[in-house]
Amino acid sequence: GGMMQAPMMGRRPTAKQAALGLPEMPVDFVNAYVIGSVGQTAGVIGACATFLYNLKAAVDEIRAGRCRVAVVGGAEAPIVPEVVEAYRTMGALAEDEALMALDGANAVDNRRACRPFAENCGFTLAEAAVYVVVTDDAF
Repeated sequence: GGMMQAPMMGRRPTAKQAALGLPEMPVDFVNAYVIGSVGQTAGVIGACATFLYNLKAAVDEIRAGRCRVAVVGGAEAPIVPEVVEAYRTMGALAEDEALMALDGANAVDNRRACRPFAENCGFTLAEAAVYVVVTDDAF
């Protein structure tokens, strides 16, 4: 609520308000209304590794024999002004000036804007969804 209300109240969104808002909400709806209607659900949020953490959890459940089929996925839809401003405020976005300084270039190459775990100037935002079905070998 604070992240969405801040601009209307003449304030800026903060990084604290954005932390769990991106991956949590779309996945909750899929979890509760689609997957939850047919079996067990679970969810792990881990920034850019959310999908991989959930895939590992599904594989672990299958290997342990607790399930035979798992639907694994994640969805993010952060392209709204409040979220972009929150990340810009905390210096987490790859903006043109910082990207040019990093590359020593006179033009921005957006294909190199996001370099996780390397020398970088921030990340880019995108909307995405990925879902896979994982089964045991005998299925």
